[in-house]
Amino acid sequence: MNRRTAHNPPCPKCGYSSRKNGHQPGPDGRGYQNYQCVNADCRHQFQPDRPKVKKKEPTVRCPLCGRTMEVYKVRASYTRYRCSGRQKKPATINWIYLK
Repeated sequence: MNRRTAHNPPCPKCGYSSRKNGHQPGPDGRGYQNYQCVNADCRHQFQPDRPKVKKKEPTVRCPLCGRTMEVYKVRASYTRYRCSGRQKKPATINWIYLK
């Protein structure tokens, strides 16, 4: 059994084996180990033990340009989004919460 790849998880993107990241060999500030894919075409960096974070808000797209919209105002009954494209007059959408 090869000691270098015995505990290294496979790459989640391409399935090749991985190694501990050479530039960041130890764990990050939260204690999760950094790994990097050994495939020369992939080189994906990942942390397999780190829990996935779910988005709180749905992704809203701008009806004019298709870019993502960011939260502009939050009120009790609605949230207003503004286009991240920063046109002269950006598009705005009111997201109304139905209770």
